[in-house]
Amino acid sequence: MQPVGILDNTNEDSRELTEPGEINIILDQACNFDWNFDFLALKGSKVSSFPTKIVSFDENSNTLTMLGEFSKLSRNVKNKTYFRATSGGLSITFHCTQKNSSEVLTGKLCNFRTPGSIRFSQLRSAVRINFNKEQNIPVSFYANAENFYSGKVVDLSETGAKIKFVGNILEHTQISEIIADCKLKLPSDMIIESRVQVLGCVYDETADISFVRCKFLQLNDNNELQLKQFIYHSLSRQGSSTQ
Repeated sequence: MQPVGILDNTNEDSRELTEPGEINIILDQACNFDWNFDFLALKGSKVSSFPTKIVSFDENSNTLTMLGEFSKLSRNVKNKTYFRATSGGLSITFHCTQKNSSEVLTGKLCNFRTPGSIRFSQLRSAVRINFNKEQNIPVSFYANAENFYSGKVVDLSETGAKIKFVGNILEHTQISEIIADCKLKLPSDMIIESRVQVLGCVYDETADISFVRCKFLQLNDNNELQLKQFIYHSLSRQGSSTQ
């Protein structure tokens, strides 16, 4: 089975992940990026949330080790603990059970069983423009000193982009990498340069194409203005063509 990323080439904003391989990649992603979580604890009829984070994830033993004030939880290992986190426009929620209730009493580290499903959502905080085959915005970036990739924008917003590349770049690039150099060439020949954080990647084996979702990290004022103007004019043209 080909590697599956936390993003796919559909337009779904929210979906339930039940495939173990996808769940493992999500948890690895959250661990690598040091996502901030919180967990929910019930006391009487009141629900409270407490901060936590993933310390480690072992898919072989199906163990998720979390750090937090887990003394707030029930000592009943059969009870489900609900976790949630958001990062870079992504949101995940899931529940799982403790592996050993005694750990709750002895420290802040607690082992949980890998969840059987994860609700994965993309938070649409920015307007995103989709591009058809006739619209061409070339992209180039260096994954590291040795690996250079050329691709095309699939969709674009003020905060990030979805890019397609020919071939399986997962063979050469870690999903958690921060790309040092990324360039987009707009139709006006304006070059947008930014460091980007790779939020996810999926490889379509049939088409031999990788789809990469990334977040802009460092846009200078001029690039940010040019990008906003381009998105505004693209929206205006799309609106005019539908009238």
